[in-house]
Amino acid sequence: MQQCSSPLLHCKNPSSATPPCARQPRLTWEHSLAFSISRYSHYFRPALPLGLDIGQTAIRMVELSQGADRRYRLERHGRLELPAGIVADRQIQHPARLGEHIAALAARLGSKRKYLALALPADAVFTRPMQAPAHIRAAALEAMVTAEAAGYLTLAPDQVRVDHQFSGMASGDDARRDIVIAAARCEQVEDRVAAVEAAGLTPIVLDIDLYAAHAACLRADGGFEMAGQATVALLVCDAARTQIALFDRHQLLHHRELPGCDRHADPAQIATAAARALPLAMPAGMTLSHVFIGGDCPAPRLMQLRELLWNTLMPASEPPDAAFGCSIAQPFSAMATGRAATAAEDDGDDHAGAYLVACGLAMQRNAR
Repeated sequence: MQQCSSPLLHCKNPSSATPPCARQPRLTWEHSLAFSISRYSHYFRPALPLGLDIGQTAIRMVELSQGADRRYRLERHGRLELPAGIVADRQIQHPARLGEHIAALAARLGSKRKYLALALPADAVFTRPMQAPAHIRAAALEAMVTAEAAGYLTLAPDQVRVDHQFSGMASGDDARRDIVIAAARCEQVEDRVAAVEAAGLTPIVLDIDLYAAHAACLRADGGFEMAGQATVALLVCDAARTQIALFDRHQLLHHRELPGCDRHADPAQIATAAARALPLAMPAGMTLSHVFIGGDCPAPRLMQLRELLWNTLMPASEPPDAAFGCSIAQPFSAMATGRAATAAEDDGDDHAGAYLVACGLAMQRNAR
């Protein structure tokens, strides 16, 4: 199956008689493939939401704004360590306790925003590409998506959330559009919604973590807009694992976890594993343009990893490709700083790469 990124669904609506897993979601944003999860989002378009990245050992939050020139401004960002056991194996074990920590971080940052975007781990979402007529009615499209998903999912319909997103016009056929179907277990969605609501906040977008990180690279990292028209890779080193993802333009082609490569692994081991994984993931004839490196690691370690990865990948190009690049992702580097900009437990620039997901989520706009 070709891997693509995608996302999901509605918050619970106590007044609705329809089971939450059976309701269809509302689409948002142009390239994130994120979906609205708030029953209120149809009626208003709030300012940019808070971006919340829920990790296994810490949560991170980013607040951005946009001026008349549409450029992003960093208002607030920060992280809060989580006690062991609240999140385990990337699943929320205690939504109420997690909600307390989310509320504490928002209060520490001093943010007054109540709307929030968050993400699921990429490996918690099943995706499948399909095509549909360009002018198909909504009801007919929903029926087509439901029938297509039923052919691949092994769980009962009331155990999964199924959603879809347009990803562009079909190649060579203006009468059809490409669509991505996304599905996730109900508890994965509902646990995140419950934690955010326990914090007194309103979740409006649920994205996929790697796709949000890719969006941050495209829109924030030194204006690297060409990434939207090129094949790029992300190498994200977090506390518990290292992930590698391959994007062609705005499509997630492949992602995987590199075994034995957590934040304490030898950088040479990580670079070697990544260099072996990338060629296997790339279709024939595709050329890698750039590798972004990020994660919750000190800058010196990321710099060492960048140097090793550069030296490993460049010799594979004969002759060496002058257009190839490898850099540490700095999501805030091209942003102005707001007057009231604050950082909870000031991490400094050394850990800016750890905010890739939260930054990409904070760029979401409920564009229904």
